[in-house]
Amino acid sequence: EGQLAGLQSELKNLEPGASRRQVEQGRRIPRAPHVKSLIGHRSPLSRVLFHPVFTDVITCSEDASIKIWDFDSGTLSSTLKGHTASVNDIAINSDGTVLASGSSDLSIKLWKF
Repeated sequence: EGQLAGLQSELKNLEPGASRRQVEQGRRIPRAPHVKSLIGHRSPLSRVLFHPVFTDVITCSEDASIKIWDFDSGTLSSTLKGHTASVNDIAINSDGTVLASGSSDLSIKLWKF
């Protein structure tokens, strides 16, 4: 309720001529152009995660692979292979030391980071 009241107050105080962009900047809504393109999977992606500690982005795909990308440089750091079918989901623990992956090959794999 508090958040709703704050938003309603903000809406009332908004100047009639205020641009949508000003409101969006205050809410940190992404705008074009994108920052980086990470290209390397051979099939559609299933999931994208940010590492909770490092500046890594982790992706999994229907190509049976998991890729770890360096966000700062936009380069591929590592490819994890071990599944024989589509990797449907990935999750990482809160301290970023274990990555879990689930696949259509009916297996769950745990990877030490």
